[in-house]
Amino acid sequence: MRRIGVIIVAFILGVLSYGQAQIPIDLTNFNIEQGLSNYRVHAIHKGQDGFVWIGTDNGLNRFDGSNFKIYHNNPADTTTISKGKILKIDQDKDGILWFVTDGGGLNSFNPITEKVMRFFDKDEHRQLHWSYMKDLIIQDDTIWVASWGGLIQFNRLNYQTRVFTWNSTLGKMRNEDVKSMSLDKRGLLWLGTTYGVSVLNTKTMNFVDVNVVEKYNAENNSDVRTLYLDSSGNLWIGKIGSLLCLNLTQNTIHNYTLDQEETTSNIINSITEDYENHIWVGTENGVFVSEEKIKEGVYGFYQSKLPSTTIHSLLIDNNQFAWIGTGNNGLYINNNSPKKITHIEVDKNGNIGKEVRSIMPFNKEELLFSTYREGIVKYNTSTQEVSSFLKNKKLEKYKITALLLDKDNLWFGTLYNGLFVFNVVNKSIVQVDENGAIISLSIGGERVVVGTSSGLRFYDRGTFKTTGLPKENEVPVSFYGDYIEFVYRDKSNNFWISSSANGLCVLDSQFRLLKRINFKDEEKVKPYSYTSIYEGDAQQFYLGTNSGLINKYVDYNGGLFFDLGSDIEITGIIQDQSKNFWISSSKGVYLKHKGSSTAYNYFGKKEGFNSYQFFSQSVYSDSSGNIYFGGANGVDYFNPKDVVYQEQKGRVIINGLLVHNKPIQTDTIIPQKREVVINYKQNVVTFNYSNLGFEKRENNQYRYILKGLSSGWVTVQNQNAVSFANLLPGNYEFVVQSGNKFGVWDAQPASIKMTILPPFWMTWQFYGLCVGVFLVVIFVGVYTRINRKVKE
Repeated sequence: MRRIGVIIVAFILGVLSYGQAQIPIDLTNFNIEQGLSNYRVHAIHKGQDGFVWIGTDNGLNRFDGSNFKIYHNNPADTTTISKGKILKIDQDKDGILWFVTDGGGLNSFNPITEKVMRFFDKDEHRQLHWSYMKDLIIQDDTIWVASWGGLIQFNRLNYQTRVFTWNSTLGKMRNEDVKSMSLDKRGLLWLGTTYGVSVLNTKTMNFVDVNVVEKYNAENNSDVRTLYLDSSGNLWIGKIGSLLCLNLTQNTIHNYTLDQEETTSNIINSITEDYENHIWVGTENGVFVSEEKIKEGVYGFYQSKLPSTTIHSLLIDNNQFAWIGTGNNGLYINNNSPKKITHIEVDKNGNIGKEVRSIMPFNKEELLFSTYREGIVKYNTSTQEVSSFLKNKKLEKYKITALLLDKDNLWFGTLYNGLFVFNVVNKSIVQVDENGAIISLSIGGERVVVGTSSGLRFYDRGTFKTTGLPKENEVPVSFYGDYIEFVYRDKSNNFWISSSANGLCVLDSQFRLLKRINFKDEEKVKPYSYTSIYEGDAQQFYLGTNSGLINKYVDYNGGLFFDLGSDIEITGIIQDQSKNFWISSSKGVYLKHKGSSTAYNYFGKKEGFNSYQFFSQSVYSDSSGNIYFGGANGVDYFNPKDVVYQEQKGRVIINGLLVHNKPIQTDTIIPQKREVVINYKQNVVTFNYSNLGFEKRENNQYRYILKGLSSGWVTVQNQNAVSFANLLPGNYEFVVQSGNKFGVWDAQPASIKMTILPPFWMTWQFYGLCVGVFLVVIFVGVYTRINRKVKE
């Protein structure tokens, strides 16, 4: 009976978890065929230099996103790693890597000199036990090492060592076979042993009692394989067959069975936490992820669609990429993380009505969206409900492009059927103009200013009749027949009008011309058309173009601000509460970080948006800081505080220099090298480079230039090396920059200077010697001749 109940509960949990939003899967596998040293991956560490360091059964691997560099054990060289099987890697504040081995003790590794120092790798005074190590943690200048023979405290500066064992007089230690560790902010070091959990206070150097831990030890006197302290202070314990969570605040213990089938064979090898605070558990049967964020109480786990194989190690890096080390299939990278972006499905039927051309606030809790063939839609920001605001048979065939709320009157324009006014009180509709495409709407005094596909129009706000301007105030530039991109009234009641023939004009409140802005970049083939505008603080205006540029104006003085690429149309610009810029375009959404003209992040479908195509009047930010973008597939909104991103997605490095296809020997590794000197016979060189953002290769492109040889950039796709042959003696600088597939380039290029020394007969010294010899010859000849004549 009890078994039936368990099956029913499991079935219900399975059904409930089926609908949970699971991790998007976008796996890349790296194995021996791709250069990894071994199929078994035990340790993964993202280094301070951007490289990923991987410990396997057969050496240390440095991965740059394209290539692996392997460091093996050489029995004849004590500056190489002591053993091939590396189980844990960490890095100190000076950039030195430390790793523990299975039978080779503790090693330190200098990434610049590529030299190793070995500790505890000899069979002296019980060190045979100490050489078999499982885990390590770096605390300031102390290296804590978990070994078969106890807990080792090692000072990385003076190499002093202290060992804690189960019979220590300092207090309780469950067992000297320490397999895992975790260090909290209070300085408590948590130890997982063969017979439970011990806690060492690293300030007093005494083992201490923790109520919930003692309760766990009394009930679960068993082998602890891994420990993890989450961001909420819970201690997760991985064993054979079960996962336990110790709530250290409430002194409670929760036991989780990961497999829905009743099995006790699933060994837990690794536990970590992602940026959304979900717990990831690596087991002998794949990866399990918590269904909800860490919180008080009990919640379930689901088995992800990540590799269903033995998982030895897990890492979530600062790019939110998941690195998965397996026991039999190498390394996986899942570079598709969920983002906190919400999609509003405007049209459930999946037709053209999904297109949202404009967004405007209707009241404190409601927004209005104009759509194609779905009329005007209302969205409640509190209840997140979508409902029809204005839809009738006549409007179903109309494509609504622009909205303007004027007291009780809602003005809206269509793509082919002119301009309408809807009274929100008495629900009446008036068609005030039947001609042309309405692009943009604004209010100017007693008039509604309308930008159309055939020029600028004015309507009386009370009578809805067309109206002109007094003769003396007439617009001094002709917009007749002109395609109007937008009409924008700024905080000073000036009007910014962008049109196809007149460019960008700034008019005052009486529609007198203040300034005409005709910005051109001589390097571009075509002139710019301004498509969007945003007004910041202190009369700062940001203007987007159809050629990927944003131009910044302060008091109408222009200057280049941001370049996304000539084939990208900028459709919307807005600032968040932190003053970062969010930019919608014809190819996705970009984030430009405050204080930088080049640092950015890109967001498309992979990053959580439901569209790549967004529209120029379809951007809005509410009082809570949420930003809304309307596009070809409905509306996406998010709070920038919740969208996890990094200031710089990745950086390009030069990771190798080959001369005649052989690596050049230098005192430091090439990524750290700033200048190399070679001789004239070494005139065939190859530069290798990579992007440490670890994006898939098909998502990257590069451009490079060899200064001293060429003057223009060369752009390449899916290529991580370039060669130059028959270089003449001289000074060169190789510069490479990485970008995404949309042609947006990273802020910082990588460069290395190279000097090719000339042969001796091409040096100034040789020329000077030749001149000197020539002068000596002349002098000797003249002197000899003079002496001969004197003798005669």
